[in-house]
Amino acid sequence: MANASIVRWEEPGPVGEDWPARRDEQLARQLGVVRPATATVLTLILWLDASAPLENWSQLAQDLAQGHPSRVVVIHPGDPAGPPICPVTVVATVRQRAGVHPLLFSEFLYLRPEGTLATHWIDLVQPLVMADLPSYLWWVGLPPAADFPWELLRAGIAHLIIDSSQVELSRWRSALWRAWAAQMRLEDLQWQRLRPWRMALADLADDPERRQALRRPESLEASWEAGEDDLTLLLGWLAARLNWSRASLAELLVRRQTNPATLAVHLPGETATLRRRGPQLELCPDPKEPPRLYPAVSNRLSALRDVLSRGHDPLLDQALEWALRAIPGDRLAD
Repeated sequence: MANASIVRWEEPGPVGEDWPARRDEQLARQLGVVRPATATVLTLILWLDASAPLENWSQLAQDLAQGHPSRVVVIHPGDPAGPPICPVTVVATVRQRAGVHPLLFSEFLYLRPEGTLATHWIDLVQPLVMADLPSYLWWVGLPPAADFPWELLRAGIAHLIIDSSQVELSRWRSALWRAWAAQMRLEDLQWQRLRPWRMALADLADDPERRQALRRPESLEASWEAGEDDLTLLLGWLAARLNWSRASLAELLVRRQTNPATLAVHLPGETATLRRRGPQLELCPDPKEPPRLYPAVSNRLSALRDVLSRGHDPLLDQALEWALRAIPGDRLAD
């Protein structure tokens, strides 16, 4: 970012409602900047469990700030049996131009709570959520326990982001029903990766005869392995849009665990095939027609940006609800 200064420092923590004053004190000391204007447009909380990958999350925050100036807060709980401490690492990006008041473009706070603070991390997060701006919690790692208090988060955070390419929906099932019950909006990075697949199926349905045939295909063949080509939500979306029952899809679907990810829709007299081809998705609607290519969305940062830019998609609610109800388990979904 041109004309930008990136500063880093450590705080003993924890930080709370006095955070803006403590931040401005550091910026004045390190950059000579007095009370910069704030450009941030949202708060993004990342919760990392022990299974979450170790990454340069501060770099992700800086990359995200290119399009979405943000306050990114990473919560990485430590030893719950340790002393109640919460050291904080801060990285701030300030844009300075001659004759223009300095602009705080992004903030990154890495919190490492231990002891009782590790289990009461919601209390640490709430004061850092900027009021009257969109707020998101991205849960990186395994889902929380069944008694997790989603209703406490809902007071300040409106959206829950998961990535079902990393942890499959069957493991998220109970937690997502409870988050929904607490009136949180659910987002899934995998839904953004599936956008080209949905576009291809929508293009396939542009033909009136095919659109009618899609309602009652002869069969479906879906192939994928766990990961970024997981088609569970795509099948949930398709079933929800075409009013298929779980039994109907079970009769139609042949599922294989192979790559590349492929969906073959067998219609009367023809087969339309969608197949991942490296960085693109290929649709072969008919042997007589040339393939159609769609750019794939596989980069996690791109998927995250799409979630933040496009807002909540009600079609995801339909796809998620159908997929979650189709997962065997307890009677929460009944």
